[in-house]
Amino acid sequence: MTDSLICPGLPCDVDGNFLPENSPPAPWKDRSPDDYSPFQDRVAFELADLLYRRDQMSANNINDLLELWTATLPCDQDPPFANKQGLYDTIDNIGLGDAPWKSFSVSFNGELHEADTTSWKHAKYDVWYRDPCTVLHNQLENRNFASEMDFAPKEVRDEDGKRRYSDFMSGDWAWRQAVRFNSPFKNAG
Repeated sequence: MTDSLICPGLPCDVDGNFLPENSPPAPWKDRSPDDYSPFQDRVAFELADLLYRRDQMSANNINDLLELWTATLPCDQDPPFANKQGLYDTIDNIGLGDAPWKSFSVSFNGELHEADTTSWKHAKYDVWYRDPCTVLHNQLENRNFASEMDFAPKEVRDEDGKRRYSDFMSGDWAWRQAVRFNSPFKNAG
């Protein structure tokens, strides 16, 4: 297999402006090691991780545990979360990698004869998804992916010239996104 690139994948900034040759990458946005926001501290973060991710505790048991914890504290202290909803709300406020769910509905819109009782033609279906652009931006901002992905779109062709789709950046959508701005390669493909 050979990689046939129509453009050299010139690096650009977040606004799509091409960078000078050999420009270093933008510095990572580092968080302080003791920044557990939106959690109040490390204990609250680890408790949320234990209850929600590792144990996958039921909502009722979370409420029971937090009530017992509250009973052991002095009157002027609160547990890390008041109840299950406080836990869930804090988890939902995590800013890193946020890609909210979106949805739309689809239904059959072709010609429908009166006698046609095909159930799927009369049904309405909800489609739930996360915005692929937001997901990709979050991956690009995450240093865990820094050495695990291609950052430039590419066309991969085999020895017979047939296009081969091997990963996200070898797809048409990635290519169209890269050439839709003020690119000198806009009309290359």
